[in-house]
Amino acid sequence: MKAVFSCLFLLWVPLLWAAPLPQRGVGLDQLLEVAERQNPRLVAAQAALGASQAKVQEAQGWEPTQLKVQQFIEPIETRLGPQDRIISISQKLPFPGWTSKAEDAAQLEAQAAEYRLKVVERKIRRDVKATYYDLWQFAAMPELLGEIQEVIERLVQMGSIESQRNQNLLDSIFEAQARAGESAYQLLEMQDRLTDAQVRLNHLLGRGGEPLVEQVAAPPLPHFERPLEPLIDRALAQYPGLLALQAQAQADRLKAQLEGSKANAPALELGINYFQIGPSANASLADSGKDAYNLSLGISLPWGSGKNQGRFKAAQFAQERSASEYEEMAQQVREQVAQHYNHVVNAQRMIKLFEEKILPPARRAGSLNERLYSAGQKNIGKVLMSKAQLLDLEVRYLKAQAAYLKSLTDLEEWVGVL
Repeated sequence: MKAVFSCLFLLWVPLLWAAPLPQRGVGLDQLLEVAERQNPRLVAAQAALGASQAKVQEAQGWEPTQLKVQQFIEPIETRLGPQDRIISISQKLPFPGWTSKAEDAAQLEAQAAEYRLKVVERKIRRDVKATYYDLWQFAAMPELLGEIQEVIERLVQMGSIESQRNQNLLDSIFEAQARAGESAYQLLEMQDRLTDAQVRLNHLLGRGGEPLVEQVAAPPLPHFERPLEPLIDRALAQYPGLLALQAQAQADRLKAQLEGSKANAPALELGINYFQIGPSANASLADSGKDAYNLSLGISLPWGSGKNQGRFKAAQFAQERSASEYEEMAQQVREQVAQHYNHVVNAQRMIKLFEEKILPPARRAGSLNERLYSAGQKNIGKVLMSKAQLLDLEVRYLKAQAAYLKSLTDLEEWVGVL
């Protein structure tokens, strides 16, 4: 019951603590905290957990006691004499072990619901982090793309002047103009993606129509160096989706045993009946002033009951389904961990390639061209083209960093926080 109240508390606490987020410079931890409190998918999963925990209490109880009162307008004759009223109280008695087995199955299902909640939490965490990294790169790219466009436009202007004296430069001018148009297209595309990421983040945070986050703080770039096999073993042992299926399979096994027992064991019903005796022709009863009581024991025989047999077969099929789903999920976990692991390794190699092999010589070439231009030994067009190429590499490097961070997030969804 305590857990049920806790889940109900979580349903309305976001309304009390929904605080405005800064539109610029917000950190990842702050976004995750808001998502854990307000994300509608997470709130729904918390409510589902509360419902499952309430069923544990339901399984602990017996069937409701039945009270039946028969009041006769005209007394009826029985072997005891005229009867004005009959009061009956009856209670269905579960077969020994039925209640405890039903309670154990309900507790396992509640445990499965708790693990499913953790699956949702991991997915929300993954989505928030991926959107955060998108927002970070899409907010930084327009500045780089804008610089590229300015450089290309200067090249076009210079080329147009030079082409008036040298017609052989026309093809270079056309290429520069096409590159300027491509750069403008990329800039618009990045601005559109930035808006998409902002709207997506608001949805993940459960913020409705509140102001969009314009810019986030730059994330750290952690180093990754882990062997694959231990990560697969860790995921198989700890991934909450697998644990949920495991708990559900155990619950279905108990439910199958319970329904099998109900299909073959009689159900008992204990009753107490009170007969209020009116004036009787039997003088001894009439003068005694005593009413009559009796104790009844009813037995419900399940043999040949299609309803009980149907429940038993349904529980058996549910048990088989849970076991098959567990095996399928285990295979999916292995595949997902291996796939995202390779993405992380390759993305980290790409970053290392940019930092060691691509960007350093490009930056040195740019500095050298500027010095040669200052000394009058280099054409300004060559300098601008070199700068445009360097800026283009910086854009690709930014994309590589974001891809690496997002691949780490995908891996963490399956193996837990790295």
